[in-house]
Amino acid sequence: MTDLEERLATAQLRLTAATIMRDNYVNKADSRHWTELDGATGSGIRRKRNPKADAARYASYDREAAAFAAVPPLETVVKQLQQLIADRDRVRLTRADIDGAQFIRTQFGWSRVLRVNTVTVTVPTEWSWTETVPFEKILEVRK
Repeated sequence: MTDLEERLATAQLRLTAATIMRDNYVNKADSRHWTELDGATGSGIRRKRNPKADAARYASYDREAAAFAAVPPLETVVKQLQQLIADRDRVRLTRADIDGAQFIRTQFGWSRVLRVNTVTVTVPTEWSWTETVPFEKILEVRK
């Protein structure tokens, strides 16, 4: 297992844990009766200050906010690591592979080859001009 794959596995575990924690908070909120969520049902007046209860309540708010805030950055990290692994494992084409090609495939589909340059391939567009595609953007070649 390479460093990238280890980092991906760790990030996926952290994402799974954060997602489970977030979903637990959502399920807990969904299962409450509407009277528990409505602030108007209680008197709203506390006769005596209770700093310990306030601290516990604010800490639970912080934990819930942290659970929701942790998921999007972890999703981004997992996507980036998956993309790095895909780019690393993708077959790189050289000029020798592309010489004599009639068609190339990019992320946008197949295109006819007009000219093979030093590091790019010139392909026609639907309009009156041509476009150059770098070798690293070419996914497949047909001769």
